[in-house]
Amino acid sequence: MDAKQLQNVIAVIENGSLGRAASALNVSQPALTKSIQRLEERLGVPLFTRDSKGMRPTLYGEALRPHAHGILASTEQAVREIESMRSGARGTVSIAAGPLISSDILSSAMVRLLREHPLIHVNIHTAIGDHTPGLLDGRYDFIMSQLPLGSRMGGLIQRELVNDRIAVIARPGHELTGKAKVSVRDLLRFKWVLPERGHNHRIRLSRVFEADNLTMPEPDVECSSTEFIKSVVARTDHLGLIAQMGIKDTSDPKSIEIPIDSPFMVRPIGIVWRQNQVLSSSSRLLMAAIEAVCREDNPVSGQPAPKAKSPARAGGRRTRISHR
Repeated sequence: MDAKQLQNVIAVIENGSLGRAASALNVSQPALTKSIQRLEERLGVPLFTRDSKGMRPTLYGEALRPHAHGILASTEQAVREIESMRSGARGTVSIAAGPLISSDILSSAMVRLLREHPLIHVNIHTAIGDHTPGLLDGRYDFIMSQLPLGSRMGGLIQRELVNDRIAVIARPGHELTGKAKVSVRDLLRFKWVLPERGHNHRIRLSRVFEADNLTMPEPDVECSSTEFIKSVVARTDHLGLIAQMGIKDTSDPKSIEIPIDSPFMVRPIGIVWRQNQVLSSSSRLLMAAIEAVCREDNPVSGQPAPKAKSPARAGGRRTRISHR
């Protein structure tokens, strides 16, 4: 089994036919067919079945798929590391993270890393969305993200580092900002600006309502941009939902957090990498810098992070996760 054979298998799975896969790989269809057949003979099992729509992976083909992705990604990682060493650099790391995590935690970690290891080159992809597919196919060495609610990700390893909170926000002077205590039922009386359906923040908020046997209201506006949600909330009576680290300007706030005491409002943040992946020395150094920032400081407030508390009592501050 070689990398070319694995690349061919992935191409057939993703394209759904030998013809389209051969075109994508810029090889002849007979050569691709022969490569797949040799691998099937080597493994002693069929990897594909034919039907009217083309080629579909068998259970064996699906089982091989994540391993093929991992092997190809590790091979590419090794090539990048050697090329970096040849050019005189210590190494290259490619990572992805959301905008808030990048500007809040990752930027502090990068300052620390480059001060101590100036030859390391880091490629950072910053965007809203799920970066897991890019991690699995080898575009990133690891990602930093909000970890999913109540589950672990198949084929991946995750390390939880800090607990931020999800914040319900309103404009200064809003009716709810003057209340000493806000119930979940109080939130039903107002219109909302929420992240798009399926977003982790929105899933967690729905659990808050479900815990009180209530149905979460449908939003007037859906958008995953923190700045857009804050802008709308600042000029209306709508409530919004963002990560608490997005509320930074405490001297002249345009949005104020409405305190909701629920464990579902806690969002764990961590680093994620591929299972069985051999992390480069550069990746390990950057991970260590990220962990140091999360361990020593709270970049939102500049104050030391509090000791870990139970989620229901974590309050409005980000909580560090202790690893023993």
